[in-house]
Amino acid sequence: MKPIILFDLDETLFESPYDYDCAADTLYAALSIPADEHDRIDQIRRRCFSEAWKACGIDDISTPADRAAYHTRYDTYALDRFIRFAKTAEITAMTPTEMNDLFLCDYAKRGTPIEGAVDLLARLKAEGRIICIATNGLVRTQPNRIARSPIAPFIDHLFVSEAIGNIKPDPIYFGHILKTLGAKADDCIMCGDSAPHDIAGAYNIGMQSIHFNRKNVPADPRATYEIKAWADFPAEV
Repeated sequence: MKPIILFDLDETLFESPYDYDCAADTLYAALSIPADEHDRIDQIRRRCFSEAWKACGIDDISTPADRAAYHTRYDTYALDRFIRFAKTAEITAMTPTEMNDLFLCDYAKRGTPIEGAVDLLARLKAEGRIICIATNGLVRTQPNRIARSPIAPFIDHLFVSEAIGNIKPDPIYFGHILKTLGAKADDCIMCGDSAPHDIAGAYNIGMQSIHFNRKNVPADPRATYEIKAWADFPAEV
C-alpha cells in the first residue's frame, strides 16, 4: 500500500461548483437582486465567467512559462469576470473589485465534501496513511475552505500552487511536494479529476495515479486506476 496519498481538492474532494453557486447567491443578496431575477442574473454570471476564463488563457499550460504565469492570469481573470458581469447585468451597487472580494470571501468559507470523501479519508487515516492536498488554487481560499470542512481532521499537509509558485502538472510542483515530504514518487499516489493536471503531472514524475472520473470524460491511459466514486477506491492502493 502507498504510505502517502495526494488528493486534488476541487471536484475531487469538494463540490466546488455547488460552493461557487452558494457564493454567488450571497453576492446576489448583497446586491439586493430580487429572488425572481436570480436565474436570469445567474445565466449572465456564468456566461461572463466563462468568457473571462477563455480570454485570460488560463487553460494554456503547454509550456513552463505558461504554467508559471497561471496565478498572474488567474488574478486578471478574477477581476475581469466581474467587470464583464457588472457591465452585462448593469450592476452599479458594487464595483467589480468589491464583488470579487465578497465572492471570494464567501467561497473561502465553503468546503462541501463529495459523497464518500469523508468516509474514505477517515479510513485511510485509520490505516496510518499520510494524506495530502495538492491543489491548483489560491492561498486566500483553499486553507480556509479545508479548515471549515469535515475533511480537516484527516489532512496532514496542504500544498497550494500559489504558495509553491507553480501548478500541476509541472514537475516543479510535484518536486516541491516530494522534497517537503522527504519522499519518492513511488511512495505516493495522486488522486484527482483532471487528466491534464493531476494525471499528467503524476505520470510525468513517475507517480501512480487514480483518475476520479465521475463525469465520464474519455479515459486517460496514463492513469494507473480509474474510478467513478470514492466507494470504489482500489483496495490494493
